[in-house]
Amino acid sequence: EESKHRPLHRLLFGLGIRHVGEHLATVLATEFPRILEQPPSEEELLAIREIGPRIAASVVEFFREERNLRVLEKLRRCGVEPEIPTPAPQARPLAGKTIVITGTLSRPRQEIKEMLTAAGAHVAGSVSRATDYLLAGSQPGSKLEKARKLGVRVLDEAELAALLPPAAGGENHPAAGNPAGTATP
Repeated sequence: EESKHRPLHRLLFGLGIRHVGEHLATVLATEFPRILEQPPSEEELLAIREIGPRIAASVVEFFREERNLRVLEKLRRCGVEPEIPTPAPQARPLAGKTIVITGTLSRPRQEIKEMLTAAGAHVAGSVSRATDYLLAGSQPGSKLEKARKLGVRVLDEAELAALLPPAAGGENHPAAGNPAGTATP
């Protein structure tokens, strides 16, 4: 019974929509919480940074295919009601910024990626002229060199924490100079 009420992004991933992996399923669930009842148009999908023409066409096609609509209807009849994400009102201080991560950091890379995405950033895999910041840990490698050549601002974890509100992993994060991770007076 509990499995009928899992998060929407898990259901979207499980449906096997072509070109939609776990990350894009989460993006779709966040951007289009009513996607099962009201699928987005190709234009609406293309307005999302991570979605290009091939993915947009694939999502639109999925929700047009009669076979897929029957599966969704069958899931509804069986009582499957996915949890709709409710975005917590939070500051998005990195909205529109592209950040690349390099080196060894104090927390798992996936955790930092999620924190950055929640703060509005786009996390890229390589440094380019479009990169706003390079988050560099120890042993950063060639990305640091390329960032410096391109004039990209390089941040350590403490500098990144200073850009974020405390709820998003900011000022009170251990890397911000507060090892206990507790509020400072």
